[in-house]
Amino acid sequence: MNEVLEVFYRWQQGRKKSKIISAIGIARKTVDAYVKWFKRAGFRQYEPFGDEQEVIARLKEAKIEAIYPQPVTDSLEIYREEINDLLQEEHVDVKQAYRILKERHDIKESYSTLEAIDKSVSL
Repeated sequence: MNEVLEVFYRWQQGRKKSKIISAIGIARKTVDAYVKWFKRAGFRQYEPFGDEQEVIARLKEAKIEAIYPQPVTDSLEIYREEINDLLQEEHVDVKQAYRILKERHDIKESYSTLEAIDKSVSL
């Protein structure tokens, strides 16, 4: 929680993300995720926020699990049955299944995303 609070205080003071990243030494994605979490908890830059215990309580209410986006493979979940059916066809491999899905549904996910979901598809 110390890292989160350190990012919070610096963000709350209006510091740029790049300065926060270099000062604390964490990844940009982590800072982005924390900032989304702060906003979801109702915090705004430059506005009074109460004491540290209040900040922690509000952040816990907003639940950290929600700050990280769902895995990209989840976006293909609606096509799981179709993917499974395609991969069960005799001459269709993952790359061909990807091309078919792209043509049928104009998916934006990458081929490697479909490869990842292929590993979880039970044949």
